[in-house]
Amino acid sequence: MARVLVTEKIAQPGLDDLIAAGHEVDVKLGLSPEELLNEIVGAHALIIRSATNVTAEVLEAGTSLIVVGRAGIGLDNVDVAVATERGVMVVNAPQSNILSAAEQAMALLLAQARNIPQAHAASRAAAIDANTILAFFGGHFTAGGSSDNTLCGSSSVAEGSR
Repeated sequence: MARVLVTEKIAQPGLDDLIAAGHEVDVKLGLSPEELLNEIVGAHALIIRSATNVTAEVLEAGTSLIVVGRAGIGLDNVDVAVATERGVMVVNAPQSNILSAAEQAMALLLAQARNIPQAHAASRAAAIDANTILAFFGGHFTAGGSSDNTLCGSSSVAEGSR
């Protein structure tokens, strides 16, 4: 079948599927641009992520190349115009990290709602005390079972830091 050159780490089940389909999978991680020019010779497919740049030079050296697959979003590291001129298909996985982006957005929203950035900045500036913590979190909780808005039930924590 085809020789598939993989220049960046991808999930093992994906590689296993290619091997099971009868392809020769050649994993070469961390190639320099010069090494890539040598390794692309004879490859029918190239699988990349974001670190590998598929330049016009690489596409010209890959005379057997049929497809460049980008595991991820975007094609800014592939010279699509030259690939098109040479008849090389360029494909990517534009929905591959939608879940990760949604998780990040929710984490940022929750952090903002709980004043985490402000609390972090105050703690890094060593300008935080028990009352400041209470202010960041609305002053509606107690820690350590105390009902006097102090941490660990000790009024000395709040009073000593004023």
